[in-house]
Amino acid sequence: MNARGGPVAARTAGTTRVGSVDMGGSRTGTGTGTRRGVRPAPAAQTHVDLDDPARSAAVRRLLPAGTDNPVVARLAALAAHVAGTSSAHVSLVDTRTTVVGGHGLAAGLLDAPPLERHATVCARVAARGGPLLVRDVADEDDATRAMLGEGADAPASVRSYLGVPLLDSLGRAVGVVCVYDEEPRDWGDDDVAMVRDVADAVAAELERGATEAERNEAQAALHAVGRDHTEALVALVASASDSLTASLEPDDAVRSLVRLTVPALADWSVVTLLDDHGAPRDVGWWHRDPGLLGVTETFARHRLVGRTEPVGSLATLEGSTPYVVSADVLAVARATLRSEEALDALTTLDPTSVVVVPIASRGRVDGTITLARGAGRPPLSEAETAAALDIGRRTSVVLGHGRDLLRHRSASEELQRSLLTPPVTPPGATVEARYAPATDAAHVGGDWYDAFALGERTTMLVVGDVAGHDVAAAAAMGQLRSMVRGLGVTAFASPGALLDEVDLAVDRLRLDVSATAVVCRLRSRPEGGGRLTWAAAGHPPALLVEPDGSPLLLPAHGLMLGLGGDGRRRMQQQRDLAPGSTLLLFTDGLVERRGESLDAGLQRLCDAVEGLAGRPLAEMVDGLLAAMLPSGHTDDVAVLAVRLDGG
Repeated sequence: MNARGGPVAARTAGTTRVGSVDMGGSRTGTGTGTRRGVRPAPAAQTHVDLDDPARSAAVRRLLPAGTDNPVVARLAALAAHVAGTSSAHVSLVDTRTTVVGGHGLAAGLLDAPPLERHATVCARVAARGGPLLVRDVADEDDATRAMLGEGADAPASVRSYLGVPLLDSLGRAVGVVCVYDEEPRDWGDDDVAMVRDVADAVAAELERGATEAERNEAQAALHAVGRDHTEALVALVASASDSLTASLEPDDAVRSLVRLTVPALADWSVVTLLDDHGAPRDVGWWHRDPGLLGVTETFARHRLVGRTEPVGSLATLEGSTPYVVSADVLAVARATLRSEEALDALTTLDPTSVVVVPIASRGRVDGTITLARGAGRPPLSEAETAAALDIGRRTSVVLGHGRDLLRHRSASEELQRSLLTPPVTPPGATVEARYAPATDAAHVGGDWYDAFALGERTTMLVVGDVAGHDVAAAAAMGQLRSMVRGLGVTAFASPGALLDEVDLAVDRLRLDVSATAVVCRLRSRPEGGGRLTWAAAGHPPALLVEPDGSPLLLPAHGLMLGLGGDGRRRMQQQRDLAPGSTLLLFTDGLVERRGESLDAGLQRLCDAVEGLAGRPLAEMVDGLLAAMLPSGHTDDVAVLAVRLDGG
């Protein structure tokens, strides 16, 4: 390995065709098919101008968020796990290529200085605008072998390679997530799709970090501005900041904003946001006189009708300069408004001065704030206008943060769901699994379920919960789930021993992760019923529902995973299951509530089960989720239910 942006630095120009993948991204060899719920590789690629100033600025914005970021490092490890390779890394590509997260062979690249872009394979992937797949470097021409490390002066280590562009929130290729191995590899659509899922999660994490830095910068700017304004204006800006950060929904945030600006800055106010298509829409309004609030609403609902040109107040959407009218407001309005209803309403409101400030930050305009004053109040002063501009900038930063958190949630949830493959169904049984993400964007994370076969009539059932609620937790979940599967299938079919070995692997690999889990081995009998063996690592008890609907908790004690262990083996228990029995495994989000004990939550679950036990399994599970989860639940939930036939 001698490349900062790829397994080995490129020394000569690459070819337009590498391995069994052409520039269109279609695989010419036999593939593994497309995994359900995961995007296939795109049918065509678009060349990316790596010298585009906007793209370079986007890379520089994200680079600090990726440096020394443990989440990015963990996601690189996850990319290797899901692709089944020994190594992976994440690179950002500007004029130089910088590795910001690595696993396996790539770990040594993190301390190396960035390489010139032309010398790295990652720059080539970013410029392609699509995935680059190499089955075996040894089969390629001299240029490709040199690029990937099989030239005479490079170590013969990397044999197969898959790189996927890392796209920012505007779809610009800012870097690459790549996986590679020391053996030849037949890549398929599944591999591309899984690495792309990880790339989406990396992009969301980088965006979150960059936005958080911008928020901190905005707060520092507000403090600096405060020295030049009156105490009242500084307090207003601070109050607006607090109100805006209380909600992640743009409309909710700005509805609180209009009330803060009235009457401190204006007699009445209207807030406008750009929709997904760039069209303005008024989303909030307020008037200091309750009797004129309805007139203000009429004005807001009609003032944009028929207006398409960026003139008048809409000119503010084109840049960062306030639009100010200090006299003859109605005469100016008649030249720009196209709606008689809006003109009539504005005549009733009778403003004598208007200031429209942009909701904008870092060159991005999200909308405007219209501030109007009537007779008896002078136009806004320079200090007041500056305060309004600060509020507009702060609003834009907070709205951007909200959007990024929602993207972060979406990426976490998509990654989570892509890793939760459908569980197997044991012979003579029915299985239902559910994953319910938290409604809070910041609390989607590491809950998982799994069911995999150990033999013809033996199935391992697992539910676990990784500490944390973010992309990092989802990535750690993928690592632990792979460990449990691999160790369970190959060597340790006993639930207690399996948990002990997973704990040992976490310790030896020095993984920074902790989790709870319950593992059950179910052996079904041809005549009906079965034998259940279970063990737990700090996890809530499983619930057995007898054929007559009676609930019975199956507690098991054991230290949670990732705490180093205390040398003692986890105990496991056994129980015969009658035909018609139902086993329910779940994570703590199903039963835990703030201010309520775990015992109380488990009792609520038992009560709910008794009322639903007679229903088909799918209806029972859905009914439990509806009964147990409040609207706006703050923790994600995984549920795995198995019902034995008969009874």
